[in-house]
Amino acid sequence: MRLFLAPDKGKRSSSNWVSLPALCCQAVGGDPAQATPVAAAWALFYIAADMMDSVEDEERLFNRGVEIAPGQALSIATGLYFSANLALNRLEDTLGKTGAARKIREEILRRFLEMSAGQHLDLTQPYPSLEQYWRIAQSKSGAFFSLATWAGARLATRRSRILQGFRQFGMGLGLLIQVLDDLQDYLELSQNPGLKPYPGLSRSLPAVYVREVSPERNRKKFETLLENVHRFPGASKEIIAMIDEYEGELFLHAELDRLRKMALDGLDQTNPKSPAKESLFSLLDELHTDE
Repeated sequence: MRLFLAPDKGKRSSSNWVSLPALCCQAVGGDPAQATPVAAAWALFYIAADMMDSVEDEERLFNRGVEIAPGQALSIATGLYFSANLALNRLEDTLGKTGAARKIREEILRRFLEMSAGQHLDLTQPYPSLEQYWRIAQSKSGAFFSLATWAGARLATRRSRILQGFRQFGMGLGLLIQVLDDLQDYLELSQNPGLKPYPGLSRSLPAVYVREVSPERNRKKFETLLENVHRFPGASKEIIAMIDEYEGELFLHAELDRLRKMALDGLDQTNPKSPAKESLFSLLDELHTDE
């Protein structure tokens, strides 16, 4: 499970995501230019966290066709983290010494500590339960997006109900992206059984769901298939067959509907102003299942 603007290989990446803080600031009547330090820090944190996540998951990184060694990636990520913190130090330039800059900065850093804990849990749970899956997703993808939406709105308002609505919108958005990527990975594998199984298959939502709902005998068989998927041809087909048997794809579609409603309910609670309202709804509408 990737901590990425679009988790898991960035399939759902959008250049528009970086505009989230500015749009949420504008949605509560603020000047979107005030969000520049927050947006810059969020983007830098994202790149750094994604690089470190790839190293921890032992995935290969490339830049213009040239492979980046793990040590180099960690060095680059470290520099990006410090750059992000420098960007946050510019908040006083736009907000003055009102205390808002300090509160936003502290909240951002607290959320990244939460995401680090989520990443640790992700790395130490190769076969998470359904409850653990959602805890990891909420502390990584969900927290990452809710941070952008909350911080953007906090630049222009202190109203707790409005801020909670933006936090819920961001949480729903981040979780929606995560589940969509899990679904797309599953569909690619099911439609092309000869493909090499994707990294993190055992931690993806379809696999987690089957382990949660299947009887013990079938669950043990399923876990054995997952453990040997890279060694035995045909294991992928059996895994897909078991996911189909327990209607894993249908479950994911139901979760997507739930998360979309969660995001929409949060946004409705904020009563956002136009034109930011249309732009935020448009970002949500960009997320759809490619069928």
